[in-house]
Amino acid sequence: MECWIWKKWSRIQLGLFGIFLLLQISCQVNAKAKEIAIPLDPKAILKYQDQKDRYWLVHEGEGIYLYQEGVWKLFTKEDGLVSSRIISIQEDAEGRVYFDSPDGIFRYNDFNFERLKPTLEEHQDKMWRSNPTDLWFSHGWNHVGPLRFDGKQLYQLTFPENPRSEAFFKKYPNVSYNPYGLYTIYKDRQNNIWFGTADMGIYHWDGTQLYWCFDESLTTTPNGGAFGIRSIVQDEEDYYWICTASKKFRVEKKPSTDFSKHVTEMKLVPEKAMSTNNSLYFLDMAKSSDGAVWFVSYDEGVFRKIGDQWEQFEIKVHQEQILLNSLYIDRLDRVWLASLDHGLYYFDGRSFLKMDKKKLQVLLNNK
Repeated sequence: MECWIWKKWSRIQLGLFGIFLLLQISCQVNAKAKEIAIPLDPKAILKYQDQKDRYWLVHEGEGIYLYQEGVWKLFTKEDGLVSSRIISIQEDAEGRVYFDSPDGIFRYNDFNFERLKPTLEEHQDKMWRSNPTDLWFSHGWNHVGPLRFDGKQLYQLTFPENPRSEAFFKKYPNVSYNPYGLYTIYKDRQNNIWFGTADMGIYHWDGTQLYWCFDESLTTTPNGGAFGIRSIVQDEEDYYWICTASKKFRVEKKPSTDFSKHVTEMKLVPEKAMSTNNSLYFLDMAKSSDGAVWFVSYDEGVFRKIGDQWEQFEIKVHQEQILLNSLYIDRLDRVWLASLDHGLYYFDGRSFLKMDKKKLQVLLNNK
């Protein structure tokens, strides 16, 4: 009797397990087949393509979209995402993806997001050290230095006072913004790290020494507005382009072992570059693998420099030039342009094309 009961119960268990397994398989298939609305909202920005050929798009107010193998996934607060105001996306040598935001630094572990907690030490000279594999974050615009992650610790660094600081705060004692706030972080081919600030010029870290330089024409526009250092790029000839296309720069610096109250000053040696549109200031700059340098203006389109040749690409809707935001070049050297109010654009080799759901899906699947 006991044997019969045991056999019957075993069959019931196997049956239940089979039903459970079928349900699991069904859920997995449904999850893979489910496609959420592609975020072609005007605020959607293509930010990053990682080593696994996954594409990350940011939609402020909605969350972060991940596209992989034909499936879209939306990450929100339920997945540990505290902020959708993403400044930049990076990944480490192991393929882990990191998100820089004003509300913290987050790491994606293939399941959810974890927040990294910064370490603040009193002796900043011990923290201003780095390896080529370190990741750098701005953490918004209200700090007096960047964050550095060495794979284990996240360090909150502080910029030393520079020669401009005293005069600036004397002139603007009640300034409403942080003049040290970081607008951009750029890593050049020599692994130097460039930090563009709101009104304190440029800090330059070469791995052993921190330098500083200031050029009024790069920070303040001809009309008197404070533009700040928003864009930096290094071209094939090792010239640096900073904010404008009116001049390019060579760098002159003298090594120093004195990490004192003031940083060591670095000199930017300018050369005349663009003969027209010298008053333009650029929100973003990038270099593609063919050596072309791309410049994104706010309301006059995109400029491309190949050798000594310049070309302007106007992006218009109803005959009106639209307002632009940023530019991203993916791992396949494809150029993506984000506008403020008219969504995402793609450069097809001749012009920038407005993306819709079908076009974007085809392009992202084409690897």
